[in-house]
Amino acid sequence: EYTGAPFFSAMTSLQCGADLSHVFCQEAAANAIKSFSPDLIVHPLLKSSEQANAAHIPVDDIVTNVAQWFRALHCLVIGPGLGRDPFVLKCVAELIKMAREAKLPIVVDGDGLFLINQQPDLIQQYPHAVLTPNPGEFERLCDAAKVNKNDILQLSEKLGVCIVEKGEVDRIVFGSTALECAVHGSPRRCGGQGDVLTGAIATFLAWGTRYADKASLIHPPEVLAGFAGCALTRECARAAFAKHKRGTVTHNILQEVGPVFESVFPAGV
Repeated sequence: EYTGAPFFSAMTSLQCGADLSHVFCQEAAANAIKSFSPDLIVHPLLKSSEQANAAHIPVDDIVTNVAQWFRALHCLVIGPGLGRDPFVLKCVAELIKMAREAKLPIVVDGDGLFLINQQPDLIQQYPHAVLTPNPGEFERLCDAAKVNKNDILQLSEKLGVCIVEKGEVDRIVFGSTALECAVHGSPRRCGGQGDVLTGAIATFLAWGTRYADKASLIHPPEVLAGFAGCALTRECARAAFAKHKRGTVTHNILQEVGPVFESVFPAGV
């Protein structure tokens, strides 16, 4: 159903400067995603509960087929367009465990957060995880973690991960580090804008965690990636709204990623 979400996330990564962007999805979504852009590498490896039951496909088979690509990845985005199919979620839960073993950075949004609400231990105390909830998702995370609502510091401490709470002002917290991003954005917030954010954060996080001298970073790479992703997404939304006004859609925001990125982070620097 949500073929646009993984496309926006994956293409934003490419527009930010990622070398390659892989999308793992079900067969039913693969052709649609491929048709959006030939730049994406699409793997139709996931199966629905109905398909898995009919063909007697075990979770381990799916997990093995997807995890073999981990060595080619520097960050994993979980959530955009994921859906809530029980078999798919079982596969994703196992993939998260394997990603942790491989020390692969993870960005979780959308239905990925639904899974985390059910099984917080999947990401608990994993320092390379970034969760990007909207206000409603944030409240549900607080309930799942059994912490006070609206206490982002407590939530980050309890889960042991970086939290990027989207809102009028974005809040980025990891342990004792807390930043706010109030860069002027767009008065219109499009459905799909959060997917753009995940792609941006994933690219910054991949770069940050591989930075040769992390000791020189003023904040953890997860926090810097969260702030940079929020700032870039807001600037892109502002630029898109300046051209398209109330007719702005997420595709317009995506088109601004390259030019805005260049204006904020010039290639020659």
